[in-house]
Amino acid sequence: MIESLSGIPYNKPDPDNNIITTNNPFTKGTFEYQEIEEGLWLMYIDLDVKKNTSHNLLYDPSLPSDYYNLAFRLDTTDAKIQLIGGHNFQNNSGIFSKPKAQSINFFHKDSKSIHLVAYFSSQWLEKNIKENAFGFYNSIQYFIDSDRESMNIPHFFCNTNTLTEDMASIFSHSIGNANNNKLSLKIKTLELLQYSLFKISKETQNSSISLTEVLLGYIYQPFPGIPHLSKEIGISPSKLKTDFKKEVGKSLFQFFQEKQMALAKEMLSNDSLLIKNISYTFGYENVSKFSTAFKKHHGHLPSERNY
Repeated sequence: MIESLSGIPYNKPDPDNNIITTNNPFTKGTFEYQEIEEGLWLMYIDLDVKKNTSHNLLYDPSLPSDYYNLAFRLDTTDAKIQLIGGHNFQNNSGIFSKPKAQSINFFHKDSKSIHLVAYFSSQWLEKNIKENAFGFYNSIQYFIDSDRESMNIPHFFCNTNTLTEDMASIFSHSIGNANNNKLSLKIKTLELLQYSLFKISKETQNSSISLTEVLLGYIYQPFPGIPHLSKEIGISPSKLKTDFKKEVGKSLFQFFQEKQMALAKEMLSNDSLLIKNISYTFGYENVSKFSTAFKKHHGHLPSERNY
């Protein structure tokens, strides 16, 4: 990823200080990174946004990738700013993602965007977390074994503002400062991860949240089907359908397609995104079927952008 960022036009890498600066037509800022130890990296991103823009992450299938990540983002706007696995990634949330998780980033003109991301391999996770926080680790085992790409950690910043600010300050205080504070960064990363597992454990005690999270984990794919979902949740198909409709007031498929089309409408507000590409993003085999579903929910075709 660092090599890829370093090779993008307008980006200027400074490998001696582990920093990449950028000044392009869309953003201006810095990417700072630090390998804390084998299997653990941290990245701090500080951007001033010049224009409304969005981007998808791309992965080279020929390259190995077994790094999970725990991401935080603070913006000067309260808008819904990032989508990972169908989750609205807002200022008070964290996102725990598997390797190669699909991510769509939105940046709003004249805002300031700050990101703090911890990347860690599966071996590092087991060595540093599983052995020391086994009870909490079990709470994400079902997620690791599932087909879902990411897990939202809502209301994460209630008790972590100071911790994340401390980590950010190590990077932003001076160039090369992070390289001299590896031990401090590792300790703070462990605290963040353990608190994340605690929050996930508390959230998954509520079955309706768990079911919704599972369903939204497939937001960039065709509807997975009742049998598949019931197997992942661990209840019978009939009970799954009955309980969900009682809790949410609509069927699983209705809820799923409604969320897909709401997200599609948000993406269509960006004129640079092609309708064809958006339809493929949600697993539609052709634009016609996507347009039919979109019109059903919004009353107009996706091509009618200026509604």
